[in-house]
Amino acid sequence: MSNVLRITTSTVGYESQNTPPKSNMVTRPDTKVQGPVVPEQVVRPDARSDSASQNPDVAMKFKFQSNFEGFITQMKTDGSVMENFAPALFERLSSLSASGLSQEGLEQIQQFIKMIEIEPQNMAAALKEQVDSSLLFQGAFFELLRQVMKESRSVDLQGGILEFLKRYSDMAEAKHLLNQMAQVMENLKGGMLSGARERLEGMLQQMNFSGSAADTEGNAAILKEQILPFLNQYVTDTNDRGLVRESSALLAGLTARYENGQEQRVVEKFRELMEFPAMQQKFKGVSAEDVIHLLGLTDYEKSLDKNRWLKEFASLIREGVIKGVNPEQKHAFRNAMFSSVLNESVYMPLLHTLIPMKVGNRLMLAEMWIDPDSEGSGASESDSERTVRGLIKFDINEVGFFDLFFLYSSGKIRMQLNYPDELKENSGQIEGEIKEILARNGIKAEELYFGTSSKSIPIEEAFPKIFERKNSINVKI
Repeated sequence: MSNVLRITTSTVGYESQNTPPKSNMVTRPDTKVQGPVVPEQVVRPDARSDSASQNPDVAMKFKFQSNFEGFITQMKTDGSVMENFAPALFERLSSLSASGLSQEGLEQIQQFIKMIEIEPQNMAAALKEQVDSSLLFQGAFFELLRQVMKESRSVDLQGGILEFLKRYSDMAEAKHLLNQMAQVMENLKGGMLSGARERLEGMLQQMNFSGSAADTEGNAAILKEQILPFLNQYVTDTNDRGLVRESSALLAGLTARYENGQEQRVVEKFRELMEFPAMQQKFKGVSAEDVIHLLGLTDYEKSLDKNRWLKEFASLIREGVIKGVNPEQKHAFRNAMFSSVLNESVYMPLLHTLIPMKVGNRLMLAEMWIDPDSEGSGASESDSERTVRGLIKFDINEVGFFDLFFLYSSGKIRMQLNYPDELKENSGQIEGEIKEILARNGIKAEELYFGTSSKSIPIEEAFPKIFERKNSINVKI
């Protein structure tokens, strides 16, 4: 098992183990003695083999688990996919390029590889673009909202800001929600009778699945007034309690989010917020009509057009799940898909992303886990005072697998790098170049550890607070 920066966590609850002397201990009856059954009397419990409390066969068959516990379990089992996914990805790209694909398919693979080509000097900028596309609430606009949240004691204002952020989040993900609904309705058609399926297809033709955010109102109206009532009536008439009912419920939830993200609803909520003096002070001169334009200037919105390879990467993962050359490859791609879905959880306190790159002539896949505020809440800390905890796993084709764990704060870093055993002879060169990179970027190395490792660093070792339930999000319904 890897030792992350040689840091050890003391076992909680064993600080003081002062066992009282036996003379001071209370003597209790021995419940291991099996007493006779006396129906007329209530006696103490004993260790009779016919006692229900002692029979393991009558234990509860279902162990109920909270949503957060399920999330933690998934993090442990499906959190990191690099060990198997990166080799499977390289193998699939190689096999597709060498196989007898159609000209169109071959051009698609070549286009994807061209999209992820990065010059070594541009890697930092490329990583920043990827991070920007993953962080929704960043930039000067949201920083002002954070200041209002921090300084104001008004519950109504704080609740209004949270509602505004929810509407903006739904608006920003409108295209994603529309794609999800299209997939759900495709699944619905597969489980419906032919006549009903034809009626549903007629309704879907009225929707604009390739439109902009301005088409949200029209699409939402078709969903609410035609499609959802039709599905509810279909479930009632056919008594279908399987796929159609479950998919209809999922579609209703997606529709609610899609409708909530209408531009006019976002503008309306910002207009309500501007009635508070605290908002007028921070957003002086900003009208409600300007908010959509301001939101379009955030790093998140700007980065969406630059990361066109994301769609091709998602398509490649989906094709790998369906058309993998062997069960192992399909399983690796399926785990990558589950890991991506895990990011959508409301419990996820970390930034997690997969980044494929082609640097020089080598393909590379990196997986990043970043906690931008590892040591505190961040409410009263500046960016320079925060401790950033990160775990980066990357696999370079025909070179090997690397683990990079770091703790960064105030221009100082503590770092552990594990590299393939085959590079052990180059350890001196690796260490020297890492120190040179840190010095060139003005980062002081407090502690550096370099070594080889046959096992990758587990997520629970890199981010123990999550699994100790000290760094979680309180979700209330």
